[in-house]
Amino acid sequence: MRLAFILILVAIFCTKSDISHAQITLTKNSDIFFGSLDYDATHSGTLQLGTDNNITLIGGSGIAHDGSSTVGSITAGGTPADVIEVKCTATGNMKLQGSSMSVQNTEIAIDSGVAFGSGFACQGVRNNNPPATTVDLAVNPSPVILIGGETIIPANGLASGTYVTFGQGTSPITIRVIFQ
Repeated sequence: MRLAFILILVAIFCTKSDISHAQITLTKNSDIFFGSLDYDATHSGTLQLGTDNNITLIGGSGIAHDGSSTVGSITAGGTPADVIEVKCTATGNMKLQGSSMSVQNTEIAIDSGVAFGSGFACQGVRNNNPPATTVDLAVNPSPVILIGGETIIPANGLASGTYVTFGQGTSPITIRVIFQ
């Protein structure tokens, strides 16, 4: 078996609806890390990472996961009287040399993680995309946004090394926080 390290970096963007009124801070606590794999020449599968930091290998063959993972985590803060919308991209793409892996079904949770498939589904970061969720800063002044998702392991196409979402031909998972 060979070893492949799978790493996804989270890009953070912040916009405000009224710059003179609102102040917001975003602190990235951790990137998403899907863990390390041992794999045979013939391999395939899907890794699902819940926002509760539990990772599951499904439908796989020729792959062994080491059990390590880290959810993406961002702490937001702002004016306590405001409500923020949290938007996020549903998909991303990571590469290593000529090999790529897609990230899909990205989801978030606030403060407490949940199993994969139970989080707030990411639907995009454009103005016309609905938010994954909203947070009232008067109730929760420092919400922690937890980010999970799944990655499809290409059939027989892994390269050994670290897959990343920065550089040519990649697309990171983007979190956008907007004051209402």
